[in-house]
Amino acid sequence: MPGFRIAVGGDDAGFAYKSTIVEDLKKDPRVSTVIETGPSSAQDKSPYANSALAAAKLVASGEADRAGK
Repeated sequence: MPGFRIAVGGDDAGFAYKSTIVEDLKKDPRVSTVIETGPSSAQDKSPYANSALAAAKLVASGEADRAGK
């Protein structure tokens, strides 16, 4: 059985937390792919909504099975 494809995003305030979650997911044998939708750094001030929408679109298109923000 293939693993879950998970999209993960957030905003600059949660960047360190998101990075920790991404690393944990990459180590989980139930997860085959982790797709980060943003931000790319703690200095990236992109609106949270951009990351959330990108993650939701990945699920809607079938490119990801789940999303977390």
